[in-house]
Parts: sequence; C-alpha cells; structure tokens
Amino acid sequence: MFSHILIAWDASPNARRAFDYALEIAKRFDSRLNVAVVARSAEHADSDTERRRSVEEARRFYQERSSPLLEAARERGVHAELLVLEGEHPAEKLVETAAHVGADVIVIGRRGRSAMSRFLMGSTSDRVVRYASCPVLVVNDR
Repeated sequence: MFSHILIAWDASPNARRAFDYALEIAKRFDSRLNVAVVARSAEHADSDTERRRSVEEARRFYQERSSPLLEAARERGVHAELLVLEGEHPAEKLVETAAHVGADVIVIGRRGRSAMSRFLMGSTSDRVVRYASCPVLVVNDR
C-alpha cells in the first residue's frame, strides 16, 4: 500500500512522534522512508551572505539531529535517507518534494498551536493537507 513515505521533520518532540509512526508504517509495508527537513534562512539575515550562512547552519543542525532517526530506521531494516530542502515556505517544499519523489503518503506532526493561532498564522500541517496530491497522516501532540 505504501512503498514510499515522506516524513516531515523539524527536530521537535512531536516530529519525533510522527517519525515513530512513519517508521512503523515503513516497517509494516517494507517502505522506503525519506526524512525531509526544510532549511530556511534566519529572519534577521540581511544580506545574501548571511542568508546562505544561516541556511548552512540549519543544514548542519538537521544533519546532526537526524542521525539517530536514520540509525533507528536502519536497525529496523528500513531504508531511510535525509532530504535537506531549502526554502522559505516549508509546506510548499514538502508538497513539491512528495510529488517529485513519488511519495505515497506524507507523515507530519502538528505542534499543537491554538485554533486562533492556526487561523491567524496558518500551520504547515494544515497547508500540507490542503495541497498534497497524496494522503497525509497528521500526528497530533496529544
């Protein structure tokens, strides 16, 4: 049913819960797993040089933090790889990447913002659900 899973990961505790769900699905269906992170430039970066530097810092941060996830997948016999994406709009990059790699499902955590906060600012998970061309499993923080 699911041969290729894209897990959206941002190093948060709820993203780890979403990863655990994705890993269980991948193990059950003998699926390939892509751990996707979106490296964005810092909001305070004023120059192109500062933006590039902040994206590189984000890239290193995610590569470091993802090692235990990739190791956990290998230990369970699941082929997993890290995809470090660059962009200012995480939902857009995740949806685009899912289509590009042929993901059968996207697994994403929801951070638990209030309904008002989601209404005013939106949420990445809501946008991914709205625009993805494949099913999306949203893992809540509860």
